[in-house]
Amino acid sequence: MTGGFSYGGTLATALGLTLLRGPLPGMPSLRERLSAIEGKHGLYDFGTEYGAKELSLRCSLQGTSSADLWARAGTLAQTFDPRGTYADLIFDHETDRYQLARLANAPQLDPISRTEAFVNLDFRCKDAFAYAVTQSSASHIITASPQGATPSVGGNAPAVPLFEMVCGSAVSGGTVGIATADQSLSWAGTLALGDVLSIQASDWTCRRNGTVIMDNVSGEFPTLRGGTANAISYSGFRGTVALTWRDRWL
Repeated sequence: MTGGFSYGGTLATALGLTLLRGPLPGMPSLRERLSAIEGKHGLYDFGTEYGAKELSLRCSLQGTSSADLWARAGTLAQTFDPRGTYADLIFDHETDRYQLARLANAPQLDPISRTEAFVNLDFRCKDAFAYAVTQSSASHIITASPQGATPSVGGNAPAVPLFEMVCGSAVSGGTVGIATADQSLSWAGTLALGDVLSIQASDWTCRRNGTVIMDNVSGEFPTLRGGTANAISYSGFRGTVALTWRDRWL
């Protein structure tokens, strides 16, 4: 794969970089959870998780002179300094998505002339996924219990949603439920008219009017299947639901 990219909002071309070879889409590394117990045959298999995604970019660095080439090399060290936070890595052929990445190794320069050098940029991503640049959303008016909704989600991996539920009918000692095809979550408590119950799957928290309240939560935080319509069932609640998420890709 050739073309260009940007990192942290800085275009590669502005740094004098041309992408010669980049990664092709594929499954990230896997992390198996296996355990051997003394005296027992075989292994206990606790499932497999995705590991960190690593991306290796082969680039050409060009300057207008020998001094300019080395000045640009110094700029690379500043731009890609891995001591900072993860930044958005976006490829020109996939401008609708980004990956949170930082350098895993110092850039290796191989000069081939006074004004050009090959350089390898090895990135390690924060997780296994690429995220949509634009956030997706859907809103539902819930007037019955249970009531369903069917938002369509893009990408090819599960999306992690935020449900913001504005109470339109008081809940007194009841249970609010959200169920998808793969998970269901219940929150038991009291909601007054206008209260906002936020259910955030990314950090596994429930908040009432901004305050974390996890005492009476059971089940699994819902995710949304990528690349399809998702059937969601709401129960024990009447009001409006603002649902937001980012499509994700492996």
